[in-house]
Amino acid sequence: APKESPATASLLAGLKKLSQTLGATGTVAAPSEPPPSQRQTSNTSEESRGEEAEEVKTHSFEMEKGRELLEFFHGLGADKNYTATTGEVLEEFGARVPSFQKAVFKQLLKGLCTFHKSTGPTVPGRWILKEDYR
Repeated sequence: APKESPATASLLAGLKKLSQTLGATGTVAAPSEPPPSQRQTSNTSEESRGEEAEEVKTHSFEMEKGRELLEFFHGLGADKNYTATTGEVLEEFGARVPSFQKAVFKQLLKGLCTFHKSTGPTVPGRWILKEDYR
């Protein structure tokens, strides 16, 4: 399994904090602190600004989809044991995740959930929200 990047680890730590703010509404508050790339002011070259803009764009996508995943799994609630099949996740997010971001989304899903393989050909595998994010 590929090792988590420092950016992903930082994002997941932020999402853990956000998951703790889930209230009765089932929504997560937006982060109050901008990503580190938005706080940098020393890089001024065109290339640096382009890379920084792409990093901000990716971070924004990850935070948005991370919040949506948390809301989705919290919406399933304890009565469903915070689980969903791959089909249910795809039904909810498939059309909302651009093809060039699918790998990022999958990495985020793997960070928030544990996948349990199916026990037979007619039983789907399940994504279970990790205890830290409940």
